[in-house]
Amino acid sequence: MKKRLTIYPFVEEAIPLLRNKDKINEFEIVHCIMPNDWTIDTDDEEVLKKLCPVSEFYSQDYINETDVLLICKPKQDVEFSFYSDIINHVRENRKQLMYVKELSQIIKNVVIADDVFLNQTDESIAFTSSELSDITVPVIMVLGLGENCDKFNIQLGLWDYFIKSGYKASLISSNVIAKIMNADLIPSFIDSPELTFSQQVLHVNKYVKSVQEKSNPNVIVMGVPGGVIKYNQAIPNGYGYTQFVIGNAIKPDVSILSLYCGEYKLEYIKEMQQVCHYRFGINVGYFHISNKALDYDIETKKLNYFTVDMSYHIENVVKPQEHIPAFNIYDNKSSEMVFSSIMEELQTNVSAI
Repeated sequence: MKKRLTIYPFVEEAIPLLRNKDKINEFEIVHCIMPNDWTIDTDDEEVLKKLCPVSEFYSQDYINETDVLLICKPKQDVEFSFYSDIINHVRENRKQLMYVKELSQIIKNVVIADDVFLNQTDESIAFTSSELSDITVPVIMVLGLGENCDKFNIQLGLWDYFIKSGYKASLISSNVIAKIMNADLIPSFIDSPELTFSQQVLHVNKYVKSVQEKSNPNVIVMGVPGGVIKYNQAIPNGYGYTQFVIGNAIKPDVSILSLYCGEYKLEYIKEMQQVCHYRFGINVGYFHISNKALDYDIETKKLNYFTVDMSYHIENVVKPQEHIPAFNIYDNKSSEMVFSSIMEELQTNVSAI
């Protein structure tokens, strides 16, 4: 029997859980709690019918319909007070708490043994050779200009496409929430200060090889955290470091780069392809254009993200840029076209597919 899962606060990054509920074997999502003054930009009926303000969650005793509370971290900085009331409510009703890595330090004083930590992965990899292993199944890599540009949705879309096409697909995701769907995760040692660069590369390579040997998939979909280039001096965006490590550890057969909402000239697309090729050894053949736009606040030195209306985005941003080739994961026509092209490319070049 599935455990009943409630999410607080319901952040946009959690929407894919509802859209891919068929891949969640252990849990059933019953409630998605929103702080009373929050809104979320979605017209997804599956999401809307699960949403409830936090005041309603308390007044209607929805805790009695909950077995596990997953607490997430929103984009803005939060303190323990943001979670204290609902954690106390969980404790009083003897329910289980599940939390993501980013909250470890914030709630460390209230964590108990029964709580579930959505950790990166089981990183106990034993190997003796310092030689990189051959990954003998196709790898599809998903990169992005930065955070919050639909990389997770692309990963899930590809994973779902290949499964429904009759192939056994593994997902190594850049989003820890994918753990709920029993996906593998990008390991945290990818940028561990305790390892040299060469050791990081070797560990990532051996980890992906272990996923291949464990699951014996026909294809691996792999998400890469962070951005491929720094945004500016104040926002380094990781300097493309994780991409450099992964690009040296794994040579993908197909790669997708997700861009923010905007009109892109062919010269820029070629420039980004060159950056990925010469800096990371990754050849990007497909481009996703997110409906997320971003703006840099000079005073706060932070990025602000904005959501563009999806129907407008598809008709006026994505479709006019078919020469790239561009697609959007929420546009069935363009995503089906790109996914079909990727499958055909793998079938042509790789015998495993």
